[in-house]
Amino acid sequence: MNWQQLFEQAQPKHIWMEISDYVVHAHQWHRSDDFTLVFIHGAMANNTWWQHIASQFQTGNILSIDLSGHGLSEWCTPYTLEKHAKEVVSLIEAYGTGPIYIAGHSYGGAVAMLAKTFIPVEHVVMCDTPLYLVLEQNEQSTKSYIKNQYKTLEETIARFKPIPNQPIENFELFKLIAAQSIKKIETGYTWQFDPMFHRRIVTQGDQENIQNNSSGMSYWYGEYSPFATDQTLQKAKQFNMTLKMIPGAYHAVTVDAPDFILEQLKYMVENTK
Repeated sequence: MNWQQLFEQAQPKHIWMEISDYVVHAHQWHRSDDFTLVFIHGAMANNTWWQHIASQFQTGNILSIDLSGHGLSEWCTPYTLEKHAKEVVSLIEAYGTGPIYIAGHSYGGAVAMLAKTFIPVEHVVMCDTPLYLVLEQNEQSTKSYIKNQYKTLEETIARFKPIPNQPIENFELFKLIAAQSIKKIETGYTWQFDPMFHRRIVTQGDQENIQNNSSGMSYWYGEYSPFATDQTLQKAKQFNMTLKMIPGAYHAVTVDAPDFILEQLKYMVENTK
């Protein structure tokens, strides 16, 4: 498939949802009410990382969220795993139809795991989630950093890099995602995510909820991902998750292997309803 062309052609409906005193943004492709599939991006990313895949479902109700502090959603510190999970739950309660499926990349997988403890979900897929995010309690950090600023749009796009760094073969698709991850400011351009995002908190209660409800989830990991360690895969097995390797992928799996992920997600929905 020409993924960059699909990214540009299948434009979503924009959803703006007020939660307490801030607004969360999401994308929707509503083909039918048969099922709802929710996509969650990773840390310092946004929902356009899933756009080319999410837009290719010809049936179902497809949602892709910008977590607070990311994309077009408002910045509203502090950011916690529970807060982000409840944003996903609010989106599902307002717009979900039929059986609910959730796919989360990286940090988004941890958000999906916790969201499942608050609302009935048919199935959760974690895509290359570093499991230490949910196995270690992270207290609120006092550290911050200055987010980089650039003078031109072209320079900003050129500076866009995957985290952790890796080879990118589908560079045209990557550039499209980069262009949707930029924020115009008075002095030039910068990234959309809140530089305070890393001040997330994972509590003991979060961990207990996740570990008690993780059985039956799917854990998909990049063949060359630095996070797919023996320890991580062993822990996923202990959680009774179903493991699947994404061939040829590093950590940025939605760019590295979109064909594989789309095919597997379609199969999942058709065979678990």
